[in-house]
Amino acid sequence: MTSGAELLDKLRRDRGDCWRAEVVRLLKRFGFQLHEGAKHTMFTHELLPQGMVVTVPRHRRLKSWVAQDAVAAVDVVEKGRAAQ
Repeated sequence: MTSGAELLDKLRRDRGDCWRAEVVRLLKRFGFQLHEGAKHTMFTHELLPQGMVVTVPRHRRLKSWVAQDAVAAVDVVEKGRAAQ
């Protein structure tokens, strides 16, 4: 099983499609809360700016932009933690 940092590095490097399970695992490891919608899962975090949500479709394979959004949200959370 990979750590959160290893998974973050993998998704940061990978420019192709990714697995939904990897994105969900990454967000959960960094403390995001999930909210189930009809066709998507939304992830929020207390350190994200108001209204910023990571939306993950319920497909097995996801486009690279979903992973990029998740990595960007994790970066925002990590900056917020460093500032505290």
